[in-house]
Amino acid sequence: MNKYFDEFFDDSLGHKCVRVRCQSCGFVRAKNATRQGEHLTRCKEFLSTTEGAELLTSGSLAPNQQQDQDPAISNGATSNPEFPCNRRSPKRSRNGMTPNGPGLRPFLPQTPKLVQAPALAQHLLGQAEDLMISATHHSFLSHAGCGSLTENALNQWLAQIGYISRSLVSFTGALIGKIRIPETANLECDSTFRCLDLLCSAVNNTKRELEFLEATKRIYGLNVNFDEPNPPTKGFIDLFHSASCPSATLLEGMVVLWAIEVVSSVLLLSKATSKPRNTHITALHEAFIENWKSEKFRRFVDACRSMVDELDMAQTTGNGRAEMLACERVFEQSIWLWGQMFPDVIGMGELDGLDDRQNNRNNGANNAADGDSSADQAVEGDNEDVAHASVDSPGTELGSVVAAN
Repeated sequence: MNKYFDEFFDDSLGHKCVRVRCQSCGFVRAKNATRQGEHLTRCKEFLSTTEGAELLTSGSLAPNQQQDQDPAISNGATSNPEFPCNRRSPKRSRNGMTPNGPGLRPFLPQTPKLVQAPALAQHLLGQAEDLMISATHHSFLSHAGCGSLTENALNQWLAQIGYISRSLVSFTGALIGKIRIPETANLECDSTFRCLDLLCSAVNNTKRELEFLEATKRIYGLNVNFDEPNPPTKGFIDLFHSASCPSATLLEGMVVLWAIEVVSSVLLLSKATSKPRNTHITALHEAFIENWKSEKFRRFVDACRSMVDELDMAQTTGNGRAEMLACERVFEQSIWLWGQMFPDVIGMGELDGLDDRQNNRNNGANNAADGDSSADQAVEGDNEDVAHASVDSPGTELGSVVAAN
């Protein structure tokens, strides 16, 4: 190969290396036998000579396989498929076993799953699950469903319901007074305007419920005396004042409204085995219980729940801890007080007005009312949208009025 090139030492321009010059074309390059052979296969002057033609014919100057490759492989732009890249053997652990060996598995990092926090309404139901069970499994409800409730017990309960229904007027009005409707292009998409629509329906329901109570007492001849509000009822009235005071948020008031609605909608009433023979039992089954089970009432309960979640998303500030604690407090108080409102009954529905349990319960309700007035006030303010026209006036249901209180 060297006889076709002239060898010389080049120290110009700082090269200082042995270089060769092609005798046929004068091409100069660094000394490299492989590259010199490649040059001869492309040198037209050399191949035109007799000796060059003989070498090419005999195969001594067979073109290098790399000449047929993509130029990008030669300049490094593309990897050579003949040479594996990043194909290392598996690492061995200190005991000499590969990760895929017996008894060992490769470590596969897993992306942590994001757990979405439940909506406020769902959270409150979970927090007060025991209170809900206690409030909806009272013996008063069992006797009411079976038809064994005495007229005296029913009348005492209706008297307390009347106080709560009337207290709803000022409570709902105070919540409406908290609403400040902003300037917006679409009012129906604003949470405060939607809350106003729902509260107006609640006020309209209150009027109808009061008319319903009076009409039912007159039709069925119920002699409901105007007894003084008992301690649980007073506790409810105090809770209404606390949840609607200037320092309380609109969300806190809506939680109280929804709390009584939802506990009314899940009352567990035993089914009567025979047709009622007493007028007060007939009134209970034909009027009051039917209202608790009405579709309009359940729609109103769902609307209140949706509004609680909507206000929580729209008006909660910071991390929302202060608002959540206030909502938990008033929700649990509402459920507990509702369970304390039922008169104690024994036997086949006889009123146990002198029982020590009633006295203890009244004392507990008084303590709850006192604790509520001294409790920390809340800071200012399904996921389903509140229905507008469809639930504008849920109708005359006792449950919705009681619940709205």
